[in-house]
Amino acid sequence: MLPRLCDQLCGSRNAEGPRKAAAADARLRLIVAYKLAKAGGQLLLAAFLLVVLVAGNGEWGLDLAAALRRHVTGAWSLRLTELLAAAATPHAVELTICALLLDGLLTLCEGWALYRRFTWAPWLVVITTGSLLPFEVFELARRRQIGRLLIFLINVSVVWYLATRAAQIHRFRRSEGPPNEQTIGT
Repeated sequence: MLPRLCDQLCGSRNAEGPRKAAAADARLRLIVAYKLAKAGGQLLLAAFLLVVLVAGNGEWGLDLAAALRRHVTGAWSLRLTELLAAAATPHAVELTICALLLDGLLTLCEGWALYRRFTWAPWLVVITTGSLLPFEVFELARRRQIGRLLIFLINVSVVWYLATRAAQIHRFRRSEGPPNEQTIGT
């Protein structure tokens, strides 16, 4: 049954043909690679900033944290960081580390779930990534940056694609009816 669910996520071979199934699988692999690379980068930056903070490299670490806050972290973690950092500037590095860790761990969970092809994984990504898009729009309106716009467009594409595929799978399952002896063993 699990291979059949994987086929449904990547494109049913019977309904769409092998070419469309392969294209759907390639798109899913690209999304997984994006999520895992983003998570890895954020977690590595958090670890690097932690080393900088512990080593006590002063102003250089604060400048790097400010740059990362502007360009790398997600809009929701950026907003949280800015709100908290406004009260205590020396803690900006610590807050940036926390924001990078939270965003990186969430993205890692999304990528892992998609990689494992859990049936609920597309909805996890649609809900988590889609719910953060309004923060991205706010940040784009506040500060127009090409990198942020690119990340926003990628995230919108990911949400749209996974929501469309998950809805197709849901409709396919509903039309299939209750499982019978033939579908249980496959």
